[in-house]
Amino acid sequence: MHSASSDRPTRLQPLRALRAVRQLIRTPEDTEQVFHIMNALRGHTTERNLARLQREAPELVTRRDEVLPLLADREWLASLPPDSLGRHYLAFCLREGITADGLVAASEAAGSARSESVGNWFERRSRDTHDLWHVITGYGTQPLGEVCVVAFSFAQIGHAGFGVIALAGSLRHAQDIGLKAAFAPTLEALRNGRRAAWFHSQDWAEQLTRPIDQVRAGLGVRAPQVYLDTLDAYATASA
Repeated sequence: MHSASSDRPTRLQPLRALRAVRQLIRTPEDTEQVFHIMNALRGHTTERNLARLQREAPELVTRRDEVLPLLADREWLASLPPDSLGRHYLAFCLREGITADGLVAASEAAGSARSESVGNWFERRSRDTHDLWHVITGYGTQPLGEVCVVAFSFAQIGHAGFGVIALAGSLRHAQDIGLKAAFAPTLEALRNGRRAAWFHSQDWAEQLTRPIDQVRAGLGVRAPQVYLDTLDAYATASA
Protein backbone atom coordinates (compact mmCIF):
# COMPACT_ATOMS: atom_id res chain seq x y z
CA MET A 1 0.00 0.00 0.00
CA HIS A 2 1.14 3.55 -0.65
CA SER A 3 2.29 5.63 2.29
CA ALA A 4 -0.68 7.45 3.80
CA SER A 5 1.36 10.44 4.86
CA SER A 6 -0.25 13.78 4.11
CA ASP A 7 2.94 15.70 4.98
CA ARG A 8 1.03 17.34 7.82
CA PRO A 9 1.23 16.81 11.61
CA THR A 10 -1.35 14.45 13.08
CA ARG A 11 -1.20 15.99 16.56
CA LEU A 12 -4.52 17.64 17.44
CA GLN A 13 -4.40 21.43 17.88
CA PRO A 14 -7.57 22.31 19.82
CA LEU A 15 -6.61 25.92 20.56
CA ARG A 16 -5.98 26.64 16.89
CA ALA A 17 -9.34 25.02 16.09
CA LEU A 18 -11.12 27.06 18.78
CA ARG A 19 -9.73 30.35 17.43
CA ALA A 20 -10.88 29.41 13.93
CA VAL A 21 -14.35 28.38 15.16
CA ARG A 22 -14.79 31.74 16.86
CA GLN A 23 -13.78 33.55 13.69
CA LEU A 24 -16.06 31.37 11.56
CA ILE A 25 -19.03 32.11 13.82
CA ARG A 26 -18.35 35.84 13.51
CA THR A 27 -17.88 35.67 9.73
CA PRO A 28 -19.45 32.50 8.25
CA GLU A 29 -18.29 33.44 4.74
CA ASP A 30 -14.62 33.21 5.83
CA THR A 31 -13.99 29.80 4.24
CA GLU A 32 -10.31 29.85 5.17
CA GLN A 33 -11.28 29.21 8.80
CA VAL A 34 -12.90 25.92 7.80
CA PHE A 35 -9.54 24.65 6.61
CA HIS A 36 -7.79 25.90 9.74
CA ILE A 37 -10.26 23.79 11.75
CA MET A 38 -9.82 20.78 9.47
CA ASN A 39 -6.02 20.97 9.62
CA ALA A 40 -6.02 21.42 13.41
CA LEU A 41 -8.30 18.43 14.05
CA ARG A 42 -7.14 16.06 11.31
CA GLY A 43 -5.49 13.53 13.61
CA HIS A 44 -5.23 10.18 11.85
CA THR A 45 -8.42 10.64 9.82
CA THR A 46 -6.63 10.63 6.46
CA GLU A 47 -4.71 7.43 7.24
CA ARG A 48 -7.86 5.68 8.46
CA ASN A 49 -9.91 6.63 5.40
CA LEU A 50 -7.10 5.76 2.99
CA ALA A 51 -6.93 2.29 4.51
CA ARG A 52 -10.66 1.91 3.88
CA LEU A 53 -10.31 3.19 0.32
CA GLN A 54 -7.50 0.72 -0.30
CA ARG A 55 -9.84 -2.08 0.79
CA GLU A 56 -12.93 -0.91 -1.09
CA ALA A 57 -11.55 0.68 -4.28
CA PRO A 58 -7.81 0.00 -4.57
CA GLU A 59 -7.84 0.98 -8.24
CA LEU A 60 -8.60 4.58 -7.26
CA VAL A 61 -5.57 4.68 -4.98
CA THR A 62 -3.41 3.16 -7.71
CA ARG A 63 -4.55 5.64 -10.36
CA ARG A 64 -4.86 8.68 -8.11
CA ASP A 65 -6.97 10.51 -10.67
CA GLU A 66 -7.65 14.16 -9.85
CA VAL A 67 -11.33 15.18 -9.75
CA LEU A 68 -10.80 18.92 -10.12
CA PRO A 69 -9.97 18.88 -13.87
CA LEU A 70 -13.23 17.02 -14.56
CA LEU A 71 -15.33 19.43 -12.52
CA ALA A 72 -13.60 22.44 -14.07
CA ASP A 73 -14.20 21.28 -17.66
CA ARG A 74 -17.48 23.05 -18.31
CA GLU A 75 -17.45 22.20 -22.01
CA TRP A 76 -17.35 18.49 -21.18
CA LEU A 77 -19.99 18.86 -18.46
CA ALA A 78 -22.27 20.72 -20.88
CA SER A 79 -21.95 17.85 -23.38
CA LEU A 80 -23.43 15.35 -20.91
CA PRO A 81 -27.13 14.36 -20.95
CA PRO A 82 -29.50 16.88 -19.34
CA ASP A 83 -30.43 14.53 -16.50
CA SER A 84 -26.83 13.59 -15.67
CA LEU A 85 -25.09 14.38 -12.42
CA GLY A 86 -22.53 16.37 -14.39
CA ARG A 87 -25.14 18.66 -15.95
CA HIS A 88 -26.82 19.16 -12.58
CA TYR A 89 -23.44 20.04 -11.09
CA LEU A 90 -22.78 22.54 -13.88
CA ALA A 91 -26.21 24.14 -13.39
CA PHE A 92 -25.51 24.35 -9.65
CA CYS A 93 -22.19 26.15 -10.25
CA LEU A 94 -23.73 28.60 -12.70
CA ARG A 95 -26.69 29.29 -10.42
CA GLU A 96 -24.54 29.83 -7.33
CA GLY A 97 -21.78 31.70 -9.15
CA ILE A 98 -19.06 29.31 -8.00
CA THR A 99 -16.20 27.50 -9.72
CA ALA A 100 -14.74 24.05 -9.24
CA ASP A 101 -11.49 25.46 -7.86
CA GLY A 102 -13.16 27.93 -5.53
CA LEU A 103 -11.94 26.18 -2.37
CA VAL A 104 -8.33 25.74 -3.47
CA ALA A 105 -7.12 29.23 -2.53
CA ALA A 106 -8.81 29.09 0.88
CA SER A 107 -7.29 25.71 1.70
CA GLU A 108 -3.81 26.82 0.66
CA ALA A 109 -4.12 30.05 2.63
CA ALA A 110 -4.89 27.94 5.70
CA GLY A 111 -1.67 26.00 5.24
CA SER A 112 -2.96 22.84 3.56
CA ALA A 113 -0.01 20.95 2.13
CA ARG A 114 0.71 20.79 -1.58
CA SER A 115 2.55 17.56 -2.34
CA GLU A 116 2.17 14.39 -4.36
CA SER A 117 1.76 12.08 -1.35
CA VAL A 118 -1.24 9.78 -1.45
CA GLY A 119 -2.52 11.41 1.74
CA ASN A 120 -2.60 14.84 0.14
CA TRP A 121 -4.26 13.37 -2.93
CA PHE A 122 -7.05 12.01 -0.72
CA GLU A 123 -7.47 15.35 1.03
CA ARG A 124 -7.60 17.19 -2.30
CA ARG A 125 -10.23 14.73 -3.50
CA SER A 126 -12.32 15.42 -0.42
CA ARG A 127 -11.96 19.18 -0.83
CA ASP A 128 -12.60 19.26 -4.58
CA THR A 129 -15.82 17.20 -4.40
CA HIS A 130 -17.44 19.32 -1.68
CA ASP A 131 -19.80 21.13 -4.06
CA LEU A 132 -20.55 17.88 -5.85
CA TRP A 133 -21.74 16.49 -2.52
CA HIS A 134 -24.09 19.48 -2.25
CA VAL A 135 -25.66 18.50 -5.56
CA ILE A 136 -26.05 14.82 -4.73
CA THR A 137 -27.41 15.32 -1.21
CA GLY A 138 -29.73 18.21 -2.07
CA TYR A 139 -28.29 20.66 0.46
CA GLY A 140 -28.01 24.26 -0.67
CA THR A 141 -25.19 26.73 -0.13
CA GLN A 142 -27.00 28.93 2.40
CA PRO A 143 -25.61 28.60 5.97
CA LEU A 144 -28.09 25.88 6.95
CA GLY A 145 -27.24 23.85 3.84
CA GLU A 146 -23.52 24.17 4.55
CA VAL A 147 -24.02 22.93 8.11
CA CYS A 148 -25.98 19.94 6.84
CA VAL A 149 -23.51 18.92 4.14
CA VAL A 150 -20.72 19.19 6.74
CA ALA A 151 -22.71 16.96 9.12
CA PHE A 152 -23.24 14.49 6.27
CA SER A 153 -19.48 14.58 5.62
CA PHE A 154 -18.74 13.95 9.31
CA ALA A 155 -20.90 10.83 9.20
CA GLN A 156 -19.08 9.68 6.08
CA ILE A 157 -15.44 10.08 7.15
CA GLY A 158 -15.41 10.82 10.89
CA HIS A 159 -13.19 13.92 10.71
CA ALA A 160 -13.51 15.76 14.03
CA GLY A 161 -13.27 19.09 12.19
CA PHE A 162 -16.52 18.39 10.36
CA GLY A 163 -18.19 17.52 13.66
CA VAL A 164 -17.05 20.75 15.33
CA ILE A 165 -18.15 22.90 12.38
CA ALA A 166 -21.58 21.23 12.26
CA LEU A 167 -22.03 21.71 16.02
CA ALA A 168 -20.96 25.36 15.92
CA GLY A 169 -23.21 26.08 12.94
CA SER A 170 -26.22 24.43 14.58
CA LEU A 171 -25.71 26.43 17.76
CA ARG A 172 -25.57 29.61 15.69
CA HIS A 173 -28.88 28.74 14.00
CA ALA A 174 -30.40 27.96 17.41
CA GLN A 175 -30.21 31.67 18.21
CA ASP A 176 -32.72 32.29 15.42
CA ILE A 177 -35.05 29.29 15.41
CA GLY A 178 -34.48 27.51 18.73
CA LEU A 179 -32.35 24.54 19.74
CA LYS A 180 -34.67 21.74 18.60
CA ALA A 181 -35.42 23.24 15.20
CA ALA A 182 -31.75 24.06 14.58
CA PHE A 183 -30.44 20.60 15.38
CA ALA A 184 -33.19 18.60 13.63
CA PRO A 185 -31.76 19.06 10.07
CA THR A 186 -28.22 18.46 11.36
CA LEU A 187 -29.23 15.16 12.94
CA GLU A 188 -31.09 14.19 9.77
CA ALA A 189 -27.92 14.87 7.76
CA LEU A 190 -25.90 12.70 10.15
CA ARG A 191 -28.37 9.84 9.73
CA ASN A 192 -28.43 10.24 5.96
CA GLY A 193 -24.63 10.25 5.84
CA ARG A 194 -24.41 7.04 7.87
CA ARG A 195 -27.03 5.26 5.76
CA ALA A 196 -25.56 6.26 2.39
CA ALA A 197 -22.83 4.38 0.56
CA TRP A 198 -19.31 5.70 1.07
CA PHE A 199 -18.88 8.61 -1.35
CA HIS A 200 -15.08 8.45 -1.30
CA SER A 201 -14.99 5.07 -3.02
CA GLN A 202 -16.91 6.36 -6.05
CA ASP A 203 -15.40 6.77 -9.50
CA TRP A 204 -16.63 10.30 -10.14
CA ALA A 205 -15.62 10.32 -13.79
CA GLU A 206 -18.20 7.59 -14.33
CA GLN A 207 -20.82 8.87 -11.90
CA LEU A 208 -20.89 12.33 -13.49
CA THR A 209 -22.17 10.81 -16.73
CA ARG A 210 -25.06 8.93 -15.10
CA PRO A 211 -28.59 10.23 -14.42
CA ILE A 212 -28.61 11.99 -11.06
CA ASP A 213 -31.60 9.98 -9.83
CA GLN A 214 -29.68 6.76 -10.52
CA VAL A 215 -26.62 8.10 -8.72
CA ARG A 216 -28.68 9.01 -5.67
CA ALA A 217 -30.49 5.68 -5.66
CA GLY A 218 -27.25 3.75 -6.08
CA LEU A 219 -25.65 5.63 -3.20
CA GLY A 220 -28.70 5.31 -0.98
CA VAL A 221 -29.08 9.08 -0.58
CA ARG A 222 -32.35 10.06 1.08
CA ALA A 223 -34.27 13.28 0.50
CA PRO A 224 -33.39 15.88 3.20
CA GLN A 225 -37.01 16.53 4.18
CA VAL A 226 -36.33 18.00 7.62
CA TYR A 227 -33.81 20.41 6.09
CA LEU A 228 -36.34 21.49 3.45
CA ASP A 229 -39.04 21.97 6.10
CA THR A 230 -36.63 24.06 8.18
CA LEU A 231 -35.88 26.28 5.18
CA ASP A 232 -39.63 26.84 4.85
CA ALA A 233 -39.80 27.78 8.52
CA TYR A 234 -36.98 30.32 8.00
CA ALA A 235 -38.84 31.80 5.03
CA THR A 236 -42.07 32.06 7.01
CA ALA A 237 -40.32 33.69 9.99
CA SER A 238 -38.67 36.31 7.79
CA ALA A 239 -41.79 37.06 5.73
